Amino acid sequence: VVPAQGGMGGTMDTQANALAEIFARHLGGRYRLLHLPEGISAQAAEELCSIAQVRETLELLHHADVLLYGVSHAQALSQERGFGAMEREVLEKTGAIAEALGFYFNAQGAMVSNRSAIALRAADLGRRIKTAAVAVGRRKAEAIIAVCMHHPHRLLVTDEGAALRMMELLRV
Repeated sequence: VVPAQGGMGGTMDTQANALAEIFARHLGGRYRLLHLPEGISAQAAEELCSIAQVRETLELLHHADVLLYGVSHAQALSQERGFGAMEREVLEKTGAIAEALGFYFNAQGAMVSNRSAIALRAADLGRRIKTAAVAVGRRKAEAIIAVCMHHPHRLLVTDEGAALRMMELLRV
């Protein structure tokens, strides 16, 4: 099990590295950590990617059979991760309503910002043979639609609240 992102901020139990370890333990498998903090400069990322352990983990990620990732509401996530006022303003001005793997999308599904292009590209969302987006909660319905409708998926894991709100939003 390989995390698709490095450090994301927030609590330890929602960190990609911690989740990879938990999934691997429950599956009886092995895991790798990805030591790449979110939001670092391209130059810093390039330097970190020259480290063998990081490079090998990224190589495993690029050949993964399954990509499982969360979808979040952009503004809520920016507050949870402690973005500065300028960063939150940029997200608002660009119309970002959804976040997935460090990519921020507007309501039309276009990528409007990117805080983590180190491991994956936006085109990787839905392009894998087995891609699963995970998002729960009524408040995430718009974000789910923005990401999933414009980046085809084989599987969406959600709850009734989000599903009912998505149905409301999609009725024209």
